[in-house]
Amino acid sequence: MKLSVIKSNFLFKTFAILKIPMIFFCGAKIVEVDNQKAVIKIPLNYRTRNHLKSMYFGTLAVGADITGGIIAFNILQERKLKISLVFKDLKGEFLKRVDKSAFFVCEDGLKISTLIDKAISSGQREEEKISVNVYTEYYKTPQLVSQFVLTMSIKKR
Repeated sequence: MKLSVIKSNFLFKTFAILKIPMIFFCGAKIVEVDNQKAVIKIPLNYRTRNHLKSMYFGTLAVGADITGGIIAFNILQERKLKISLVFKDLKGEFLKRVDKSAFFVCEDGLKISTLIDKAISSGQREEEKISVNVYTEYYKTPQLVSQFVLTMSIKKR
């Protein structure tokens, strides 16, 4: 059962307030999410920008973390699985200053699903590299501004 974007945002914001307030503070919003792809938007505002009026490095890291994790969260909710998920590392490449709202896009749903299956069958902690691209003007004239690679690490609880 695919969750609607409205319901996903409600669950996401509730989780953020209760577990990771930084996500809530940044104003992240789910634009699209399913088992294959996630698009998260973080607005450029006084909370998310630096002294040069571009998006703060930490905000970009938060967005990359959320976007990779939300697909896994969606799959786990659908399958009713108890999995421990963390990101082991993060590599970022900053191509241009982010001077508008940022759209974080991950299309590694198949890799994440396979990783979950592998962790369930092995009973051990398993890892996979997940890619997140960051764009401005994603739905109009998308401009790639950053690229992240995160190592997702999961284990069945």
